[in-house]
Amino acid sequence: MKYTLLLSIFVIFLNSSFAQLINNEFENWDTQTGCSYEHILRDSLKVDNPVCGKLNLWNDEFGFGVSRTDDAYSGNHALLIYTWYYYVSGKVSFSNAISNKPKSLIGYYKTQDVLDPNTPSAGGIGRITILNSQKDTIGKGYKVFDASLDYAPFEIDINYTGLSDPDTVIVSFESKQNGNTLQGIGVGNLFFLDQIELTDPLPTGMNEEQTNQFKIFPNPLNQGQALTISGINRGGVKLKIYDSIGKLTTELNLDKSEKHFLNDLKKGIYFLNFQAENEIIQRSK
Repeated sequence: MKYTLLLSIFVIFLNSSFAQLINNEFENWDTQTGCSYEHILRDSLKVDNPVCGKLNLWNDEFGFGVSRTDDAYSGNHALLIYTWYYYVSGKVSFSNAISNKPKSLIGYYKTQDVLDPNTPSAGGIGRITILNSQKDTIGKGYKVFDASLDYAPFEIDINYTGLSDPDTVIVSFESKQNGNTLQGIGVGNLFFLDQIELTDPLPTGMNEEQTNQFKIFPNPLNQGQALTISGINRGGVKLKIYDSIGKLTTELNLDKSEKHFLNDLKKGIYFLNFQAENEIIQRSK
C-alpha cells in the first residue's frame, strides 16, 4: 500500500551578507571557572553533565544561572539557564552588526520542573531587538515559552515599526522568576536552548522569477517516487530533512539538480533545509 509524504513548500532565502549569531549552537565555552550549583544540577535535578562557565561571545548578566549541558538537540552541548537564589533570573545576551531585516528568530528549547525531572514547566523568556545606526529600536520580538519536556522548535516573529536600515541585532534569553524552585537550594526554572538562528526575507534585488527557478517536486510525494530537486546553480549544497517535531531524519549532499529516493521516510510532514558553506539558502516545508 502506498502512502503520501506531504511536502508543502514555502521558501525563505537568506542573503550572504546577513549577520549570523555566533556560537549559536552553544558549543564553545570557557569552563575554567565552575560554580557551586553543578552538583545540584547533576545529582538532584538529573541534568546531563552540567558544567558552569562562560558562554563564549555571549554576555552572562549575573555570573550565575547559566550552565553548559550535554543534553543537546544537536551537537555536543546546549545552553541551560535557570533561576538562582529563588528570585534572580539567569540571563544571556548577544549583540552583533546586521545588514538586513530578519523575519524571525528560531531555534529549539525544552523545560524541566525542578521538583520532578520528568515534568515540564514554563521555562523562560526570549527577546530580540533590531536597532538602526542611531540606536533607535526599529524592530522587536518577544516570547514566553510554554512547557515542553522534549526539545521543540520555536519562532519569535519580529515586528518592525521603522523604515530605517538596521544596524545592530540584540538577542537575549532568561529564565522565569515565578516558577518552582528546589526548596533549601534555590535553583529553579530549567530552560534549555539549542540551535538558535535568524531567518531573513527575500533579499533586495531578487525578483519572483529568480525564486521560482528553485523547485522541489512532486509535492505531495508518494512512496516509491523520487524527489526531484531542480534549480540549484551551485555544487556543495547539503540538504537536511526534519520531521514535524524537528528531528533530523536525512542528510544528503547535492550536486546541482538531482533525483533522490526517500524510501526510509514514514508518512507525515517534513521540513527541508538547504545549506551551502554554512549559509542557509532555502528552507522548505
